[in-house]
Amino acid sequence: MVSKFKLLSYSILTAWGVLFLAFPERASGELYYFRDEHGALHFSNTPDDGRYKSLSSLKEEKVRKAGPTGNQFSDFKEVIERIAKKYQIDPSLIRALIKVESAFDPYAVSVSGAQGLMQLMPNTARRMDVNDSFNPEDNIEGGAKYMKQLLALFDGQLIPAVAAYHAGENTVIRYNNQIPPIVATQKYVWKVLTEYYRYHGINITTLKPNKIYRVETVEGTLVYTNHPKALQVKFQEVAYH
Repeated sequence: MVSKFKLLSYSILTAWGVLFLAFPERASGELYYFRDEHGALHFSNTPDDGRYKSLSSLKEEKVRKAGPTGNQFSDFKEVIERIAKKYQIDPSLIRALIKVESAFDPYAVSVSGAQGLMQLMPNTARRMDVNDSFNPEDNIEGGAKYMKQLLALFDGQLIPAVAAYHAGENTVIRYNNQIPPIVATQKYVWKVLTEYYRYHGINITTLKPNKIYRVETVEGTLVYTNHPKALQVKFQEVAYH
């Protein structure tokens, strides 16, 4: 007998989290949804209402609306730069996180229930006041806000902050602000730092603790980087407290 479930939620954030936790054996199968007259979202794996549509078709439709370039950095460049400036975070760091987390797919959902461009878990999204994790601007805002808090917590050190974004701040603190001995987290930090340096035109072979600096170029341009000496210009450390 085929199992059947329905889920009613006024927030897609909690809906996905509950769905994946409650029905892991169905999480990889075809899912359907519809939004009722009250704006509530309904999900089912056995649609029995004519209003149900395939969730995959929803993703395809939204991607088409995003533009012909698809899920690329250029689609979100303006939003990333604006939000990075708001939270005084190097936009290349946000870009690197998105690249590793979702490959710029705003509708990505992980097996653990993380959602959107910066793969926010439902609890983290609520903490960061994110209303819709599948809305690129909301998601980037929440992810940047969370990273700003992590950078403040770890005194501007990039590596423990990135590790905490993946494994949680309490786990990193437990290991004396070092990368935890978790293979997935260690690989994650390496990937993010590799992308981050690459966006600055630097190839890295080793990971070292870094702080973020605000750099002013001779042209008066402000750049946020963890490698200020490479730019050979005057710089000052960013205060995250």
